[in-house]
Amino acid sequence: MIGRSTPALGQAVSVILTGAVAFGAALGVIALHNYGWTLFVGLPYFIGFLAATILRRWGPKRLGTCLLVAGEAAGVVSLAFLLLGQEGIICIILALPIALPFVLLGAGMAYLLLHRRAIAPPAGAAALLVVALAGLLWAEGRIRRVAPSYTVSDGVTIATPPAVVWHALVTMGSLGQPRDLLFRMGVACPQRVDIYGTGEGALRVCTLTTGQLQERITSWEPGREMRWVSVSTPPPLRELNPFHRTDPPHLRGFYRSVGGQFELRALGPTATRVIRSSTYQHNLYPAWYWRLWCDYVARRGHVHVLNVLKQDAERNLAAASLTGR
Repeated sequence: MIGRSTPALGQAVSVILTGAVAFGAALGVIALHNYGWTLFVGLPYFIGFLAATILRRWGPKRLGTCLLVAGEAAGVVSLAFLLLGQEGIICIILALPIALPFVLLGAGMAYLLLHRRAIAPPAGAAALLVVALAGLLWAEGRIRRVAPSYTVSDGVTIATPPAVVWHALVTMGSLGQPRDLLFRMGVACPQRVDIYGTGEGALRVCTLTTGQLQERITSWEPGREMRWVSVSTPPPLRELNPFHRTDPPHLRGFYRSVGGQFELRALGPTATRVIRSSTYQHNLYPAWYWRLWCDYVARRGHVHVLNVLKQDAERNLAAASLTGR
């Protein structure tokens, strides 16, 4: 018969033991610089399944109890990462939407196999799960992936001729402080843009809140197009941790800016459509999931820069009109 209540001791032991084992496994995965399926899918499933499996030692429990204990174990792992300075709040929040469903899926599977029907011995199921997780880590470590490239484009219409927009583009300078909460939380935000030289080969330096993004201009067509390739990429964010200063490995080398461009399209004599594009690579998996966040951050950065460009160009045109130029 399914137990009507969970003994406090059983729940506490399940949560603490699962948290300790899972935290150790996560450190091992991260030490191998493997931010992929094992860390974000396999390990969360392992947490849910193991927590519900250990809980079976105190008799069969209801599904809700299994899910609760699994969620608490995942919370303990997250808290341990913060307390020991191994991770920050932002990345834990970003990982939550993909990791939590697999935590619950693992707990649900353990409930079906061990609590509802008891078709497998708990010790054997836990051992098999450990072997499966190790196998997944080994298999993923042997895969040599080529980081895919993604391009994000956004546009704005500016009520000035292309020549005025171009002047504002090459003399942009300070971008001011953004109001976007995402950037205030520590995600890299463009603060100013400086161009050293003119024409192809000139250096474009985009100063972010996390460092300088240096770019070499490869196409310079006044009033039409500016294109560049990235020479260096600073960290994509500055992590928040209330207990420690932290610099997790995934902030170095797992995201790389490839290049970008501005394209100016005349919409008649007094309007210009400006298209801002960015190309980047990332080495995080599942790639489709992390692309969602990377695209979102890139678009917020585009919006910030395009809005400043629009304000500068339209203000310059108004000033020129007043002086009769």
